[in-house]
Amino acid sequence: MKLYELAFASYTYNVSNDFNGTYKEFLEKTNNSLNLENEEHQKALLVWLNSWGCRQFIVECHPMASKNILDWYKNFSSYLPEKNKNIWELDDKDYKPIAIAFDCLKQTKVSRRIKNQSEEDVTAGPTGTSKILFALRPKSLIPCDSPMRKHFRLKDSSEGYIDYLKIVKDIIIELEKECKQYGFEISKLPEQLDSPNLTIPNLIDEYLWYTISNNIKPGNTKIPSMELLNKWSQWSKD
Repeated sequence: MKLYELAFASYTYNVSNDFNGTYKEFLEKTNNSLNLENEEHQKALLVWLNSWGCRQFIVECHPMASKNILDWYKNFSSYLPEKNKNIWELDDKDYKPIAIAFDCLKQTKVSRRIKNQSEEDVTAGPTGTSKILFALRPKSLIPCDSPMRKHFRLKDSSEGYIDYLKIVKDIIIELEKECKQYGFEISKLPEQLDSPNLTIPNLIDEYLWYTISNNIKPGNTKIPSMELLNKWSQWSKD
């Protein structure tokens, strides 16, 4: 991933769908700091999860999901990184508690549904869990959808999620070199991309969702080259 590829993907992502619009609504409703002990924040979380494709959080069962997620949070919030810790600052001592919290949340019941004429429990699952963790720790944790797990050949478990965190950390470390080359720190990248309310995991998630979900590979002409972008820039001045 190159810096300009990330920038283009972020721009395209934002003009081609409303995912960031619903996420920004979630941030506004939670004052940019999710508190699972606040009922309004609980509702905002579940509405946002639904808007981001998590159908397991069935609307009629939101009260159940809210209660069970809160119970999980009371037991495992201390297992999560500190709020101000960045994803590239995670190390081995952080990964084990994250994995424990992940596994327990993944198995948490969030709704019930009828299948084969009988009722069954539905759990948060790996994707829903990763998005809740991201909502709680947007600087250090990141969503991990099934296309990402398939692309990187990751397991639907805490092991797969920790592997994904390490992959993303390596991506950011490489991006950091480019950022310094252009005179700014990686922490300032959201402002550089005119997305000051987003975090670095946000931006990486946008890029991976945009490229992997659309089967776009780095170097593919669907992501313009620097030469083409410079040409468009010149046309805009003429």
